Amino acid sequence: MATASPSHPLALAAFAGPVIALYAPLGMAPLFIVVGLATLALAWKRRPWRGVDRRVALILGTMLAWAALSLTWALDPPQGMKTLAGLIGITGGGLLLTGTAATLDESERRRVGMALAAGVTLALLLVLAEIAGLGPKSLLRPDDRNVVDRLGRGLTVAAVLAAPSMVAAWRQGHRAWTAGMALLLVAATIGGHTLSAKLALLVCPPVFALALWRPRLAAWGVSGVAVTIALAFPLLSMAPTPQETMDCYSFLPNSAHHRLTIWTFTATRTMEKPLFGWGLDASRSLPGAEDIIKVWRRENLPAWLIPNGELVTEQLLPLHPHSGQGQIWLELGGVGITLLSGLLLGLGRMALRRSIRIDTAVLATMTISAFLISSVSYGIWQSWWLSSLWLAASLARASMPLPDGNHDGAQA
Repeated sequence: MATASPSHPLALAAFAGPVIALYAPLGMAPLFIVVGLATLALAWKRRPWRGVDRRVALILGTMLAWAALSLTWALDPPQGMKTLAGLIGITGGGLLLTGTAATLDESERRRVGMALAAGVTLALLLVLAEIAGLGPKSLLRPDDRNVVDRLGRGLTVAAVLAAPSMVAAWRQGHRAWTAGMALLLVAATIGGHTLSAKLALLVCPPVFALALWRPRLAAWGVSGVAVTIALAFPLLSMAPTPQETMDCYSFLPNSAHHRLTIWTFTATRTMEKPLFGWGLDASRSLPGAEDIIKVWRRENLPAWLIPNGELVTEQLLPLHPHSGQGQIWLELGGVGITLLSGLLLGLGRMALRRSIRIDTAVLATMTISAFLISSVSYGIWQSWWLSSLWLAASLARASMPLPDGNHDGAQA
């Protein structure tokens, strides 16, 4: 009888995670907890904490400490304490899970890699089936035209997992499978309605190619671009008014225009407390956040049908800024964004520690895709999204081969 190993729950997460992210994305947090506990129980004798990157752990620990301190001036301390408790649990569990991934041997890594390739492939096939009206959701609710829109969270998770899953299949000699996954990813992303996944699809292939050619340039370039974008967020406080933006950029969808409105409001509030921020999870109760503005869309509409244009209403800040760096700026201020910058640079350094170029390419691609998606979607403290990112990081590390001369996995 085969002995259970930490690779078994990790392989389960690799196969089931992409599909769960499609149909029940909030289930990624329970999946993270269950898989994390099972993996740690099976790997405890391997001392998984030895595989934790100390610099990354230090930066994340400092950020959590700063978030805790910010509760002393937060707008809603009880809500902030709940958020902080969740962040501590997810961060600690995620660090140990990535540390556990470093302890796997070669056969265990192949198991996780193949499960990841199979899970992402199945998820992409299901997306295409939904687009064609033949998927589980489409068949159950044939009158719902927004099915594909509701699969957006799953598409973003698939975008983050695309590089490690395709490389895992490639390493096992499945060239046709790898090419098929790439085609499925392109078709599913274009056929879906998730702009953040499309943005990742546009940026990631050239980053991957650059990393294969010049790994150092790609790793530090990705980190440098991400840090620059993060630092520049407050400049949006100087953006035109929502009506001026609508008049000048009438080609933007209403959802994209609303994001610009949210970001401008967030940046403006950030500049009121730029150093320390408004406190952890202050986005939920920020003054003026619930205000509704009216904007007229006058262009690209038939004048005979709507002579005065179309009236669009927008809330200035619904729950969170839909931008990771924007939320950190708003709630944790310049101190928090400095720590985020240190984390991004640390990820670039981690990518360069891999001796194989394709591993550096995978890590650089995952970093930029996760950063871009977080920049335009979701609340940065949402448990399902953080759990998805920690699972992605763990599965990528678990599917990579051991460094040369290292057979026990302790320092992978």
